Amino acid sequence: MTTMRAASPRLGTFMFAAALCASVFACGRDWESSLSKGARAYREGRKDEGLALMEEAVVRGSSSAILDAPRAEGDAVLYRKSKAGIEIMHPLEMTLKGVPDVDAIACSPDTGITAIVRGSDLALFGPGGKFISADELPASKERERRARALAWVNDTPVLFADGKLYRYSPNSRAFTPLLPKEAFLPPYGDSSYRAAFTAGGGVLFLTVGLGGQYNLSAIAIEKDTLVFKNKPVSSSRIMPFQDRLYYIAGTAGAWLLAVYSFETKAVKELASFGDLVDVTLLTRGVLYETREGNFYADYAQPAAGVSVPFSFRPRGISGKLIVIEYGNSVVLADEKRFLELLGLAWKELPLVFAAGVPAKK
Repeated sequence: MTTMRAASPRLGTFMFAAALCASVFACGRDWESSLSKGARAYREGRKDEGLALMEEAVVRGSSSAILDAPRAEGDAVLYRKSKAGIEIMHPLEMTLKGVPDVDAIACSPDTGITAIVRGSDLALFGPGGKFISADELPASKERERRARALAWVNDTPVLFADGKLYRYSPNSRAFTPLLPKEAFLPPYGDSSYRAAFTAGGGVLFLTVGLGGQYNLSAIAIEKDTLVFKNKPVSSSRIMPFQDRLYYIAGTAGAWLLAVYSFETKAVKELASFGDLVDVTLLTRGVLYETREGNFYADYAQPAAGVSVPFSFRPRGISGKLIVIEYGNSVVLADEKRFLELLGLAWKELPLVFAAGVPAKK
């Protein structure tokens, strides 16, 4: 395991994408030239102006969509609350008229259907926000029945509510328990917690918890079997692959980037963070924020972290896109293009992007 530190000014695995400059994203402007212009302004002493130009080139140049103010809520599903109802902006576009709020929401791009839970009901809406149906949630022992997570799996909504998992059939309008003998609760036993689903590699992952203390469980959805249950993790943001899972572990002052092998069940600690404000796990590496600023590290070389001297804030993944808060907007950025442009920025000003001190063990 390595302690996260600043990168030396050399090309590593992070930089291989910098040579791949062709892109279909934000094609109306030469963002590589904007990077060079910003770097030139920085070297001439106009540092704030230069970094602002470079930040715009990296973020807007990798964008597949820009959601203007007011800022959208959510991560996997991005939406805004308005007088008309819930305005869904990604991955589908529709307005759920007359719906003021939701407890959980999930969209199926394949069917164009959105599932929501609000209060005691699960409701479905079709393309254009057309209401389809609403049914009461399964009986609960809790005084407040509140679903805490929704996901679409094989055109079927999967619901997490009150520690239990259910499948909902849109045809029969019935709930069927999934792993009925199992209960999924946070590590501290408090009823106040959050939950989130992540799907990947034929596995549905469920995190339950709050404030750096989560239990992570993995369900092989085709077989209705547990891969593992209640694995301690420190963030609901994970990155699964067919053979491995990247996640954050540890405690305050001693956070860890770790990878779990599904075949060997072994855990390898890749790097440590002494300070961690927020983190977004990508397919190639990790974007993380400390009190010192923003950084990026490649999974292949986690010790060679790169300082990112920009003010944007990554806040997770929506489908295959990075969700980035940029000013008052939310930008959906293509990961490959984002890392290409970030690599070019690093090449323009290597000492600036190597400056700062990433988290220490």
